[in-house]
Parts: sequence; C-alpha cells; structure tokens
Amino acid sequence: PLRRDPGAAGRQSGQHHGGRGVPLDEVQRGRSAAPVLDREHAGYDRILTDRCRQQPHRRLRGIRIAGSEGLEAGHEHVGHPVIVAIESALVTAEPRDPLQRRTLGTLATTQILGGMGLAAGIAVGSLIAEDITGSPTYAGLGGTFQVLGSALIAIPVARVMAARGRRPGLVLGYALALAGAVLIITSAVISNFALLLLGSVMFGGATTSNSQTRFAAADLATPEHRGRDLSIVVWATTIGSVLGPNLVGPGQPVADALGLPLLAGPFVFSLGALALAVVVLIVRLRPDPLILSRERERERERQREHEAATIAGGGTLDPPQPSRHGGIRQGLADIRTHPVALLGLVTLALGHATMVSMMVMTPLH
Repeated sequence: PLRRDPGAAGRQSGQHHGGRGVPLDEVQRGRSAAPVLDREHAGYDRILTDRCRQQPHRRLRGIRIAGSEGLEAGHEHVGHPVIVAIESALVTAEPRDPLQRRTLGTLATTQILGGMGLAAGIAVGSLIAEDITGSPTYAGLGGTFQVLGSALIAIPVARVMAARGRRPGLVLGYALALAGAVLIITSAVISNFALLLLGSVMFGGATTSNSQTRFAAADLATPEHRGRDLSIVVWATTIGSVLGPNLVGPGQPVADALGLPLLAGPFVFSLGALALAVVVLIVRLRPDPLILSRERERERERQREHEAATIAGGGTLDPPQPSRHGGIRQGLADIRTHPVALLGLVTLALGHATMVSMMVMTPLH
C-alpha cells in the first residue's frame, strides 16, 4: 500500500520504515539510525523525498542502500540525491538562521533611513523647481528626472552587486543620492534649474537602493520564510516614508540657521538619513548576503557531487545548469514570452505613474 501511495506514510506517524519497526517520524527527527532500503521497500525513499520537499528547512543526509540491484538504468531512483551511501537520516536544521535575522534588521534599518531621506526630498522637490523657474509648468520635471535616475542607476548597481555583492551595490545607490542631495541644495542656493535636474537624477539612487534591498532580504531566506522576510523589509520603508514629509516643518529653521533657502532644509535631513544608511550598510551588512548565499550554493553543489559519486551502481546526478547573465534585452525578451509577466509590468508602470504624479504635484496645491 505504501508503494502505491507514498504520501500515506508521511501522513501517518505510526508507519514503520523498511519493516524494521522504526517509526518514520523518528527517522525524520534524526533519533534513529538510517534504515536499510531494499527492493521490497523501495518506495520509502520517495516518502522521505516528498517530505523533504515539503519541509525545506530539514536536511536529508542520506539513506543507506542494501545492494545496487535497485539502481539499474531506467529505475526511477537513479540520480536522486536521496539515494546515497551515508549513515545518517533526516536532521532538523536551525529554524531561523541568526545571520538572516541580523541581515533583516540591518536592511530594515536602512530602509527606514533611506525612505525617510527620500520622502523628505520628494515633498519639496517640486516646490524648489517652481521657486527656481517661477512657474508650476515645469515643477513636475524634478520628480520625472528622479524616477528616470532610479531606473538608470539600477543598471550599474545591479552590475556591481553581481560582481561584488549586495553591500557595495546598495552603498553605491545611496552615495549617488547623497551627491544628488548636495546638488539640489546647491541649485536652490544659486537658482539653477539644470543643476536641479542633474541632482534629481542622482537623488534617484536612493529609490534604486531601497528597491534592491528587497532582493537582499531574500538571499539567505529559506523558501518557507522568503515571502515574510521580503515583506518585513518592504514594510519598514513605510516608517521612513511617513516620517520624511513631516521633516518639512523642522527643516525650515535648520535651513535658516545654515543660511540656506527654506525649501532646502528637508534635503539637509535627507543628507543625514542617507549618510546614516551608508554607515549602517558598511558596518552591519557583514557577511554580504549575496556572497554568502553563493558560497552556500557552491557547498550544496559539492555535496551533491559527492553524493552522486557514492551512489551504488554508478548513478549520476544531472549536471547543474549554467547561470545566465542578466540584462535589459534579456529581461524584455523573457517578459515578452510570458503574457502574465507583461501584464504585471504594465500594471506596475501605470500604478507608479499615478502614484508619482500625485506625490509630485500635490505639494504645489
């Protein structure tokens, strides 16, 4: 019956493994020696395989096989990493990785700081543009160039991350935003609209880093926690986005004390918040989550190769697929072949067009 319905044993803690009186749950909790599987009980490895897929936080070190006659060519078990000659069974891993907890705390902090610096600047950017030009006609261009800047800066930031990890990429985005904030303050002082637009492009780096942080949150996450971990970091941005616009009032006396135009005051807070975000990333985001996740993946590949070498009968695992280097063309080509992805992209663009329009133009009224 178990061979006809392998999932049945996973649902019944009283089933015995291999006819030896070893409860399956005990095997999975690592309290029992690894069972010996033979052709009569060859369906049990599928049970444990299915259970491992359902519980990715568990690690299956292996099952010892009695004989190699069950691994002839064409057999369903050939090449599966579960079938290895190792003397241990299922071991429960740590429920939460302490490095992932540290990473989430660091990323959430930078999201709050980055969101605060970004929102403080957005709240008065259009007002500075109107003040410089003397007309609300071109006031929305500051926000437009900031959004364009975030898209353009995403390309070098992604390349830096691919080559050196998340930390230098995120720092690059925030550093460019810092320089952009300085240019915007300078443009307000000298009433230079072109300099304002250039500063707005660079200030978009804060949006880039805030968005890229979400990927960093998923690097070390286990599959069952990935959605939650990503959501925590995204939610943290809300705190900064709410705090930022409320700095417009306190920014005026700060600007007055520094001899700056009153509307430049919030960008002083942006400078401070973005600088703190850079410091937090440099000091706290260690080890780099992307680099560490790659190292762990390489270790898993080495383990799979070792297991393949120990399979009785010379079975082998499928070779790992080579990774592709991404790019704009490749991304657009992939999206065109997936209508649902294309629908999501168009919906996202329309949603952001509405959001940015409201955020930029509302302060004028």
